[in-house]
Amino acid sequence: MIDIFYKSYSKDFKWLYYSLDSVKKFISGYRKIHIVIPSKEQNLFDRSKLADLNYELHLVDEVGDGYLYQQFIKLTAFEYSDADFIYFVDSDCVFYKTTNLEDLLEDNKPEILYTDYKDVGDAICWK
Repeated sequence: MIDIFYKSYSKDFKWLYYSLDSVKKFISGYRKIHIVIPSKEQNLFDRSKLADLNYELHLVDEVGDGYLYQQFIKLTAFEYSDADFIYFVDSDCVFYKTTNLEDLLEDNKPEILYTDYKDVGDAICWK
């Protein structure tokens, strides 16, 4: 089973709603969507935008640097979902093709995409 996971905050909610609309329109093969947002921003979050979606909203008390805390939340996504696989999506990702997430698994294993270092050119930061 596959769950979709978002970590978002109020400045990205507009994009998150677009992304969730695109999930509704184009994505299948998942069980549930997990959305993690700062608890202090929950009054800015419009739950009506999530009609017809199977989701759980998780509230967290953020500490420290927001970007680093976002990375921490993603690294601990297993604490929010008991799915076999978690599909991470950023709030500004918009799907435009019909996709069944189960098709991303081959023999019940994820397909890992990568590029050899020798082929990344000037993208030194990724090395």
